[in-house]
Amino acid sequence: PDGKRLLTGRVDTTIRDWDTATGTHRHAINTRVDKVFALAFSPDGLAFASGAEGGIVKIWDPSEWKTNRRLEHFGTIRYVAYSHDGRTIASARAKGTIKLWDAATGRERTTLKGHDRTVWFVAFSPDNLTLASAGEDSTVRLWDTRAGVERITLSGHGKCVWSVAFSPDGKV
Repeated sequence: PDGKRLLTGRVDTTIRDWDTATGTHRHAINTRVDKVFALAFSPDGLAFASGAEGGIVKIWDPSEWKTNRRLEHFGTIRYVAYSHDGRTIASARAKGTIKLWDAATGRERTTLKGHDRTVWFVAFSPDNLTLASAGEDSTVRLWDTRAGVERITLSGHGKCVWSVAFSPDGKV
């Protein structure tokens, strides 16, 4: 969150921590079983989430490099994201589902179903009330994070949608 650390994940199951000012490698951990496809820091930097091939989202304490929680989302996790207030974690799966988790307890809040193929990217709106998802099915979907329902489907891309982003002020 302060730009001083960078995490990288590899399909060789390694997560690395880098100092962005010096470019030096600070720490590495081999998860031994998880090909790491997704990483996200919490807004306060006191935790990070990893998503992997085995369908497990792990919540880590970066000061001790230990997992605090394991969230089961079965299937390859392609993307993880924290809400701006740090209360919710979203995990996107290769088979098209998105799960919203309570970041404090690890309890599943809801499963969002609508994409029929891989969800590649998710983003929370600045007020955390909307989640946008980008899919291999050529759609972007907007979800109501409180009700856990799809609000609208944006169609028109001829092929896979790889990414989505909200403007920081929510106006543009």
